[in-house]
This record gives sequence, C-alpha cells and structure tokens, in this order.
Amino acid sequence: MKIIDLHTHLLPNVDDGSDSLSKTIEHLQVMSESGVDKVFLTPHYMLGTFTNNKEDVLRQFEILKKEAEKYMINTELVLGAEVYCDDTLLAQVKEEKLTLGKSNYVLFETSLNDISDNSKHFIYELQMNKFRPILAHPERYSYVHAHPSIVREFINRDVLIQVNASSLLGYHGRKVKEIAWRMLYKGYAHFVASDDHCRHSDYILKKAFYKVADKIDETTAELLFYHNPLKVYNNEDIQAFYVEVRGGGGSKRRKHRPWWKKLLSFVKH
Repeated sequence: MKIIDLHTHLLPNVDDGSDSLSKTIEHLQVMSESGVDKVFLTPHYMLGTFTNNKEDVLRQFEILKKEAEKYMINTELVLGAEVYCDDTLLAQVKEEKLTLGKSNYVLFETSLNDISDNSKHFIYELQMNKFRPILAHPERYSYVHAHPSIVREFINRDVLIQVNASSLLGYHGRKVKEIAWRMLYKGYAHFVASDDHCRHSDYILKKAFYKVADKIDETTAELLFYHNPLKVYNNEDIQAFYVEVRGGGGSKRRKHRPWWKKLLSFVKH
C-alpha cells in the first residue's frame, strides 16, 4: 500500500501547524512507517493571519529536507501551499506560484461560513491563469452543511475536492462525518488527506484508507489516497467525475467509469 498526503501543516514555525523541527521529524518517521510515499507541505497563506512569503517558506523547507535526510526518512517532501480564497492573494499566487509542488494545482480554502462573490472571482481568476483549483475540506464548512448540493456545483465548475481523513473518522462530529462519507459515495471527492497540524502523536491517514477500502472498495481508496495525488505531483489531468451512483449509494451500487470517459450522469434517489 502506498499513500500520498496532499495536505499537511508539518513545515515548522510558519503557521498553526508544527512548532518545532523535532516534532515534524517525529511525525515524518511515523508517516514513512505508514507507507506514505510523498507528503505535500502546505503552509497557510492568509493575509493578516499567516503572512508567509515564498522565500521564508523555502528556507524552512531546505532546513527540513536536510534534517529528514539525516534521519534517513524515505518519504519524499514536496512543497506546496494552502491559500485562503481572497482576491488580495491572487497576485502572490501568480508571482510566487503557490501551487502543489511543480504542478498547476492550487489548494485553497474558503470562509467556514459562506462562499462570497470574492471567492467565486478568486476561483475564476485561478482558472483564467491556467491554475487548477482544489477546495480543501468542504465537509467542514457550514454553508455546505446548509446546501450540500453546492459541492456538485464546485465540481461542475472544474474545482476538485479534498476531504480530511479526520472528518471520515468522526473527529469533527456526526454532521461533518455524514457529509464527508456522502461526498465519497457520490464521487464528489478527489483526494483524502490528513491536514495534519502536528497536534497529535498518531497519524490517521492510513486508518482512513482502510476504512474507505472497507466501506466502499479498495479501488476508490487507492484513487483518493494515491493515484489522484500522484497525478497532482506529475501535473496530469484528473477527471472531475469518475463514478456513477445508482439507488441507495452503497458500495455495490457504485460503478467506476472507464478512465477515458469524461462525463457521467448521476441517477438521484
């Protein structure tokens, strides 16, 4: 089993994640033992809260890489970013190329409470500049709780979706867990990642992988935890829609479309 973790806050001393190099190394050792092939380090970029610049982040990244080599950690470290959905950050995204690795994929988050016109313009501008947006953990947003169909609207606009492993495991309550699993059953998620902030000693992504494999199927688990993140790493295209759901939405009713098919129809129940 191989896993690629697309979303973490393990880079020390840059945001609300890891606050020490030693703590990050401990987490990376656990991740390596858990079968994590690559990990994207995605510090927050949020004006007024985390005013990072690429030069400072790169400096911390190089320090971490040297330390990881010293401890013979096999997991590949890939620099990325999690950008708050704000027009004022668009120039920084373009100039500093705040993408996941060397790809054109941009991981972004919105307000917990609403999706504003500003946010919609941010997404539009990303796409007009040939970036491919990935929305981080929408299952945690209250506006998604109020209107779950908005996730389908995001995907219709060619926005990909990343779900947190902690949401699938119930760490954020029943409602978040319910929405996260519903998204997976419907094919409304393209990645599952840890969003690891170095606050706990355990690493839950492997546990979530086995849970998805058991509740849905192993093909889906491998797609969400490895194959799609690998496509991001290689800057390859990812299908927005990849399954057809019929009837009750259980694993026996999910059918993976052939990879060369670009569109599908959903039969609602």
